[in-house]
Parts: sequence; structure tokens; C-alpha cells
Amino acid sequence: QNLNEGWNLFSFFHELTHIVIKDSSININRQDDKRMELKLSSYEEAISFVALVDGYFRLTADAHHYLCTEVAPPLIKHNIQNGCHGPISTEYAFSKLRQEGNEEGTYLLRWSCTDFNNILMTVVCQHNSECDDLYDHRILRGSGNYKNFQIEVKKKEGYRLHGSEKFFPTLRELMDHLKGQILRTENVSFVLKKCCPPRPGEVSNLLVAIHVRNQSYQHMETYPLSQLSFHRIRKEEITQGEHLGRGTRTHIYAGTLNYKDDDEDEGFSPKEIRVVLKVLDASHR
Repeated sequence: QNLNEGWNLFSFFHELTHIVIKDSSININRQDDKRMELKLSSYEEAISFVALVDGYFRLTADAHHYLCTEVAPPLIKHNIQNGCHGPISTEYAFSKLRQEGNEEGTYLLRWSCTDFNNILMTVVCQHNSECDDLYDHRILRGSGNYKNFQIEVKKKEGYRLHGSEKFFPTLRELMDHLKGQILRTENVSFVLKKCCPPRPGEVSNLLVAIHVRNQSYQHMETYPLSQLSFHRIRKEEITQGEHLGRGTRTHIYAGTLNYKDDDEDEGFSPKEIRVVLKVLDASHR
């Protein structure tokens, strides 16, 4: 901070490339090779600060990468190693496959938005009339139709395709095995060909759009807010449970969310998720 002029802007999150920690010192690097050096009171303080910056980077700039190895979440490392997306929505999965050419056998891996121990494999399958009858609402521009397969993830056993018996120690070993197989589902059969991993700075429902006054930062113009979608929770999907306590202006309840996943029609059951509800006190409504 400049004591005479107030706060000085160093960088927007999308301009950052990497962060280096050495003892209690921090180097924050930008794309133009400029950097900011910070000296904090301890290594623990430095780690805490960098974890905060790294988290905001994934929230606003790139949901699938990290800035500093010391604070990189294990799940993000896992996803990078396996070309796996975070819990992107079905809409963005389809959009990604269209951008990659929409060829039969092209697929992407993404964590389920509701079954947190499952990965979804979304595949472009051959477009045909019988498929149209089953999934006419899934047919989008291009030559492909789409099918989701569920991959079960268990801590001790490993990974397996839902409906099969064999577990594999790693996701990569499972995918290597599947690439040599002819996959069949209902009236469709195909071979996996090309994986579509996350690319740096991709837009998805995992990012929060921000607006700044500096016009040199074009995040809102490059990635229009209309491209971002958030799941709408309806009142009838929530069941209110026992009263847990109260805050300054709210009452807190246990509850359940009956979540209708957008993949339900592809063979997945509705999900019931335990949640905490904050209800505004009547005197403040």
C-alpha cells in the first residue's frame, strides 16, 4: 500500500502465472514477467496467504489449474494428471465436445455435481433414428448425440465403470483399458477415441464472473454472463428438518434437497442431499 495514494493495483487474477514461496517470502508472477515480492512473518502465514490467492484464481480465472505447488489441492492435481474436469454441468460438457469437433468416440471426464464419489464420462455417440426417439432433447448442433457413463470411485478399491466387476488402481489405467474395448449401451456401440481435457481459462459454470472498472480487463466481454448458469433450487425441492439454532437475523435448520440431476433421464436416480437451511427471521423480511 502507498500510504500517500492508497492501494495500488498489481494484477487481476487471470494475469497471474505462478507463485513461488521461499521461507516466509512470496513471489507473485504475471504474464508480462513482472512480479510482486512479499515478506510475511512466517512460512505458515505465507502458505495461508498463497492458498487464498490460489483459491480465488480458480474461482474467477481458471477452475482446473493452480498457481503454487505447495498449496495445490490433491483433487486438482488428480484432475490435471487424468485430463478430468471438475463438476461442470451437462450443458458445458456438450458445448466442450462440440468445440472439439463432435466426432463419434470423443469424450470427456467430469466429476458428478451430486454423486461426489462418481465421475461421469460423457461421450459423443452415433446419431441415429432410434437414438433420436430416446434422446431427442439431447441432440444439439453437429453430428453427435451424447451418452453419459458413470465411473465409480472408491477409496480402497479404485475406479470401475458402473455395471462392471473389475476395479483399477487409477483412473488412467481404467481409461487405457476402456480404449481397447467396444462399448455398448442400449442400441449404440462405439470405441473411445479422443479425450477432451480442460484447457487453461475455459469458461464453465465453475467460474464466477467479475466486473472491474479498468477497461483493459475484458473478462465480462470475453466471457459474457449469459454463458454462465447456476442451478436454480425450487422451494418444493427442499424439506425442512429440525431447528439447529439461530443467527443475528436468521434461523438455522437441518434439511434435505431433492436434487433432480440433469443426467437423471440417462439412467441416474434423483439425489437426496443433506443441507443446512438459513431462513430469514420474520421480523427482517
